[in-house]
Amino acid sequence: MEDGAIVGLTQEEAEKKLREFGRNVLTEKKKYTIFQRFVSKLANPLVLLLLFSGALSVVLGQTSDFFITAIIIFMSISIDVFQEHQAIEGAEKLKKRVSLTATVIRDGLPKEIPMSHVVPGDVVYLSIGDIVPADGRLLSAKDLILDESALTGESFPQEKDTEKAGKVLMGTNVTAGEGSALVVATGSQTELGKIAKELVTKRPQTEFEKGIGHFGSFIVKLTIAFSFIILAFHMGLRHDIWSSLLFVLALAITFAPELLPMIITINLSKGAIRMSHKGVIVKSLPAIENFGSMDVLCTDKTGTLTENIITLHGYQNIEGKEEKKRKRRIKKEKEK
Repeated sequence: MEDGAIVGLTQEEAEKKLREFGRNVLTEKKKYTIFQRFVSKLANPLVLLLLFSGALSVVLGQTSDFFITAIIIFMSISIDVFQEHQAIEGAEKLKKRVSLTATVIRDGLPKEIPMSHVVPGDVVYLSIGDIVPADGRLLSAKDLILDESALTGESFPQEKDTEKAGKVLMGTNVTAGEGSALVVATGSQTELGKIAKELVTKRPQTEFEKGIGHFGSFIVKLTIAFSFIILAFHMGLRHDIWSSLLFVLALAITFAPELLPMIITINLSKGAIRMSHKGVIVKSLPAIENFGSMDVLCTDKTGTLTENIITLHGYQNIEGKEEKKRKRRIKKEKEK
């Protein structure tokens, strides 16, 4: 600040700080290539069983069965991976379309830059509708009010000034007034960035995926158990060892449900396509089953993450009974 005027950084200083601190982006999940995603799908117990049965087919000289099984597995996994890839690409395109900018002081002049290029030491201007691009300390504030519900859970916006409440946080948005702030932390060093670090973990399996995994494991155990029982039975009847072994191997192959992965993938993909027509991007196909099996969805921050307005739908009196009169009155007020 020079003679009361805000100078900010020079473009050269900003570029140097950008190289030093990195881009102002939150920690993201590790991105996998199509090949890596394809290989990860092979770890499914059901798929492993099919591969094993295909290998047995080759041992028994039935190479055609092996190729049929391999083609089914390849097509099933390919559809799954392709659907995920399309969803990820669609999400990335949406991110680019809604890319945010910030107004900073560079070389003494206001300049609009991508939010990812904001660096510590930048002076940013804040006005109604702006999202705070990084953590900072207020330099000036005029009737400045911020909605911090995304971070603090507070339903009501907070008034900010340069003395008592002089800190602004990345991800909050300006609902009234204007001001300027000196950036002190960007990216993963911000309060929002620290939260994002904890959230970037491997996605847990859905109940549907767990169910399929348990089913595959059950089929594998059942196949092994029946194979030993039948082999022991044949040996007890003094049958030829080689012919008994071939019979058991053939039986193990029939236990493998070759078309099941394909049927599951096609049905989930069909659901993803139908949801895409309604503007919903499905990144993980198994999530559709979880979403479809919901009866009641309970989420935190209702209101602050939707319309940012708290609405009273109904309440109970001191006796624990619902106040129907109050509910009817609310309905009439809405109709007016």
